[in-house]
Parts: sequence; structure tokens; C-alpha cells
Amino acid sequence: MIGLCQLPLSSILLLFCKIIYMTIRFGNYTLQRADVLVVKDRNFDLLDHYLVYIGNGQFIANMSGGIRLMKIRDFKNFESRFYPVRLRKFIGNEVQRAWALQRAQECLQPKYSLLYSNCEHFANYVQTGKRQSLQSTKASIALIAAGAFVTNENKSEPVQVIGALSILAGVLGLLNEAFVDNSNAGYAYQS
Repeated sequence: MIGLCQLPLSSILLLFCKIIYMTIRFGNYTLQRADVLVVKDRNFDLLDHYLVYIGNGQFIANMSGGIRLMKIRDFKNFESRFYPVRLRKFIGNEVQRAWALQRAQECLQPKYSLLYSNCEHFANYVQTGKRQSLQSTKASIALIAAGAFVTNENKSEPVQVIGALSILAGVLGLLNEAFVDNSNAGYAYQS
């Protein structure tokens, strides 16, 4: 773990500016462990991206390469691509917060999947114990609609197969959201 004194002056100034920016941008709110920072991609801001703050200037995020730890030094490259849109504060006592952080640490291995294991699934699981994603539900519905449209409008066999696969992927996504194991849920967050 890198201590603040071990960072170059430019990194310390960048961190200080980030803290000031967060205070101005989000009121007088200070990040606490298990809070979620919601960001958007500057090049594709259709979807939200979720990062769980675990303390000491570190986040855990489900990126395209899978769930990984992001340290202060990662933020220079990250910030050039993403911008913050809101903070989602963890609601719960310190024991629940510790359990949320334990869930975050346990998740460092799984791979990223847009429909089945994305950043929103991860952030919701950490804060609430529920692996759910409204974005995945919407994407699944869009896949079903697109597949139905393509299948109905085009009679060529390859296009029919693509349409059917799109419908199948959408249905599997909805089933994943509906039947995900949330037996250990029971924590809350404030949006």
C-alpha cells in the first residue's frame, strides 16, 4: 500500500484537487468505505459505471478485464476517460459496512460480463447483498426487442439465427436478474 508521503508532489496535488472537486461537486460529502462513486465514460456516456470505495484512496471496480483494485495512481488514466456523476452513500452500521467491504474483497476474482456480472451488479452486491442491474435488465429487453424485429423483418436464415440468438441472450439476461441468489441481502444504500 502506498502512503501519502511516498507519492510524488504532482500526485499529492492531484489527489488534493480531487478531494476539493468532490467536495464542491457533491456538496460537503466525504467518501466513506463502501460508498459508491458513479461515473460515465466520456466517449460513451449512455451507461453508468460503478466504483466501490474501500478506503485509503482505493476503489474496487468491475472493469472489462474483471473486478480489480484501483489505487490512487490509477486515477490519472481513469479520469481522462471517465467523469463522476453522483455518489451513492452506504446506509448501515459499521458491522454492515465491514460485511459490505468483505463482499467487495471476495469479488476480486470474477470476470466482467455486460449482462451477468457488470459493475452495477458488483456495486449493488457490495452495498445490499443483491446482485442486480437495472442496466442489464434494460439491455436484455433491448436484445429481445431487436431480435424479434430482425427475425420478423428479414427472412434470410443467417439473420433469423442472429435474431433468435439475440432473443435467447435477452431472455437469459432477464432470467439471471429474476433468479439471482439474493439470500444474504438486507443492506441498503441511499441514491
